[in-house]
Amino acid sequence: MSYRQKIEELMWDENENALTEWIETQPVLEQTDILKEVKTVMQQLLAEIDDNSQKETLEELDKKIDAYQETILDEQLASLKYDLAVKERDKAFAKMDEAVAGIREYVKECVTTNAPNAKEMKELAFKMIELEKDNGTYDPANWDWLE
Repeated sequence: MSYRQKIEELMWDENENALTEWIETQPVLEQTDILKEVKTVMQQLLAEIDDNSQKETLEELDKKIDAYQETILDEQLASLKYDLAVKERDKAFAKMDEAVAGIREYVKECVTTNAPNAKEMKELAFKMIELEKDNGTYDPANWDWLE
């Protein structure tokens, strides 16, 4: 069933909210197309009436449809930008996690091989543990080598 058929069917439905309710159940990106078809149907029904108020009503409907479409597109764009930002954030966190793991391995190697900087690296290890505990990322298994 085309939009036009459904619109005409619902315009004459006993439930005066039937058309609005149906439009609200449709995908957001299709709603403005449906509303434009509603306007076309209304224009055809009102074509016989030569009344400026009807023309003004249709012009106002045009403005509201355009504003609604802009709002929908703005929301879709914001949603896409949000998704991209989340992906970028997740990439950055993954890089940070990788860097921390690399530093942890370097600290472990220095301490376990008793490198010349072992004392400083052991102090750094305790600071890293404290930081991990503060930000909720502490995993004792990462530090089981530390005395």
